[in-house]
Amino acid sequence: MKTFKIITYGCTLNHTDSLKIRGVMFEHKWVETENAEIIIINTCGVKHSTEQKILNSLCKMSYENKKVIVTGCLAHNITVILWAHPCASVLGVRSTEMFPDVAERLLDGIQTVSLKGEKKGEILAKPMPNTVIHPVAIQEGCLNACSYCFTKFARPHLVSFPLKNIKFEVEQAVDQGVKEIQLTGQDTGAYLKEGKTTVDVLNEICKVEGNFKVRLGMINPEHVKKMGKLFLDAFENEKMYKFFHLPLQSGSDDVLNHMRRRYTVEEFKKIVEEIRQRYRDAVLATDIIIGYPTETEEDFQKSMDLIRKMKFDVTNISMFSPRPFTDAAKLEKLKTQTIKKRTIEMSELIENILLEKNKNLIGKEFTVLTTEKGKKKNQVKARTNSYKQVLINKNIKLGSFVKVKIIDVTQTSLVGEVINSE
Repeated sequence: MKTFKIITYGCTLNHTDSLKIRGVMFEHKWVETENAEIIIINTCGVKHSTEQKILNSLCKMSYENKKVIVTGCLAHNITVILWAHPCASVLGVRSTEMFPDVAERLLDGIQTVSLKGEKKGEILAKPMPNTVIHPVAIQEGCLNACSYCFTKFARPHLVSFPLKNIKFEVEQAVDQGVKEIQLTGQDTGAYLKEGKTTVDVLNEICKVEGNFKVRLGMINPEHVKKMGKLFLDAFENEKMYKFFHLPLQSGSDDVLNHMRRRYTVEEFKKIVEEIRQRYRDAVLATDIIIGYPTETEEDFQKSMDLIRKMKFDVTNISMFSPRPFTDAAKLEKLKTQTIKKRTIEMSELIENILLEKNKNLIGKEFTVLTTEKGKKKNQVKARTNSYKQVLINKNIKLGSFVKVKIIDVTQTSLVGEVINSE
């Protein structure tokens, strides 16, 4: 019996890649176990802190003579991977079909280092057993060239997967009991295949029969602006979560320009206003980078002012860390103390905004979908129609639609009491 296990870091797209790798390994009679002969590490290269965590783990595995295959975005920095684990095999993000053969060779002590690619869109990701949530990749790569982004080097070309394959994967997942489809990609708004756009993908997925919800992943603002009304129209379908993940990165046009982002602050604000006018209860998620090398105190305060005005429902903040091969890495870094101070200041602002917004929902009633087990015993996590997280302190079957009344809140979650269930 040949055994393997997969450890995945990073975004939903990475988790989709891991599902595809898992499926290919199963087809070649490999068995997934905890104490496996072959360990596959699917890496992320977005943040320095994640990179260090991965490299530390690889160093430990090298010391323990573990047989490891490294893939994912960080694998495209081969030098640092082989520094941490000189005997590891290394495969690129589009090498899915190669894993069984490379694993066999590694068992025989033969190392493989290859960043070759293949038609990954032809490989479907199969849901994990008894799962309610299934991620489906619609594309990878993007049309941007942001100054700070390492992922662009790992996934340099825009590749949109065939719509018929995407739809078939969704159909298969729903048939197996999946209730939440997470459409993912490096930039889901950049989808373009045979004249079809993201709007066509959403409309086709919503035609699939079944009682399920669809969450669209991160989309850069310029694509929302380009697709306009047709994009917002697609969210009218009851299957669509009214959830929009639009990365801002900075509230300063000077910083956005240096980052090579393709929108202005005013354009971003207009997009958010249009979404909220159309869908009053929509959840708006965004990303902010704190401490970009050219960010002045004035630039930072512009970001703070914009957050106060826009009152995002989710704000993911990241302290800038220089990534290899990027133009931003060549710039003089701000003092660590300055970046930490700004991070604390913004975090406090965001927490206050979230708590204030969530308190306004106490007493409201929602129909929610139970999706995951909670941290506490007999607790489940659920999502509202706009993808707000609701904690329910009751052991309810996952994949159920239940009606709840909000009785309490935290900064990140609502607490619901069940009124009735399906």
